[in-house]
Amino acid sequence: MIPSVHLFLKPKSPGAPADPPGCPEMCPFFFPPSPSSPSWEVPSFSVAAQCRVATTLVLFVFAAVSNSAVLISVFWGRGYRLGAHLRPVIASLAAADLMMSFIVMPLDAVWNITVQWYAGDIMCKLMCFLKLFAMHSAAFILVVVSLDRYRGDPPSTGLSGCWNEEQTHAGSRRGV
Repeated sequence: MIPSVHLFLKPKSPGAPADPPGCPEMCPFFFPPSPSSPSWEVPSFSVAAQCRVATTLVLFVFAAVSNSAVLISVFWGRGYRLGAHLRPVIASLAAADLMMSFIVMPLDAVWNITVQWYAGDIMCKLMCFLKLFAMHSAAFILVVVSLDRYRGDPPSTGLSGCWNEEQTHAGSRRGV
C-alpha cells in the first residue's frame, strides 16, 4: 500500500454524498486495493525486476568506467588539447553523468530489489531530491554544450563547403 496516498484524500463529513459506484475501480491510485481483497498481491522480486536490476548493473558499470575515464582524460591526460573553454564543459558533463551513475542507478536497483522503501520518509525525500537533481543537471549541461556549440560556430563566409580559413584562402588563390 502506498502510504502517501492518504495525504490526497479528504476525510468524509457525515452528510457528504457517497462515492459514485465503481470509483475505487476507476481510480486505483487514490483507492489502492486493501490487503484483504482477493485481487491484491504482495509485491515480490519478479523476473522482470531481476532483468531491470541486471540491466541497471551493466549500464552502471559502463557509465561509471567511461565517465571516470573522461574526467581523468580531461584533467590528467590529453585534456590540454581541448580548448580552455571546453575543459570545464566536458568535465561538468562527465560529472553530471557520474551523478546519474552513482545516485539514480543504484537507487533504482535497490528499489527493484527491495520492492518497497524501508529507509523512512526523510531519506525517501532526500533520495528523490538527489535523483531529480542528477537528472536535471545532466540535461542542463547538455543545453550548455548545445549553446556553446551554437555560439562557437563561425559566421558564414558566403563560400559553401569551406570549413576553415585555410580552405577559404586556398579557394581564393585558385580564383574560385
